[in-house]
Amino acid sequence: MFISRDDTLVKQALAEHKQLQEQVVLILDKSNKGISELQKLADMITDHTRFEERILFPHLEKTLSDIELERIGQSLYNAGHSLQDAYADQFWL
Repeated sequence: MFISRDDTLVKQALAEHKQLQEQVVLILDKSNKGISELQKLADMITDHTRFEERILFPHLEKTLSDIELERIGQSLYNAGHSLQDAYADQFWL
C-alpha cells in the first residue's frame, strides 16, 4: 500500500521538518544568536526524533508493503554509501 502525503502522521512529520528548517534559518539570519534559539532547535530536534522513532516509523512499517519498505531501505543504504567522511582524524575511536 502506498502512503500518501495526506496521511495525518506524514503531514505532521513534514510540518515539523519545515519548522526545523525555519528555526535554522532564524538562527543563521539573526544578528544576536542567543543560546535560547539554539536550545529551542535542540529541543525541537529531540522531540521530532522521538516522534519519528516512536510513532511515525512504526506506523509506516504497518502501512507500507514489504516491497515498499525494501525499496526505501535500499534507497537509504545507497544514499549513505554515496557520502564520504571528510574527517582527517577518527575522533570516535
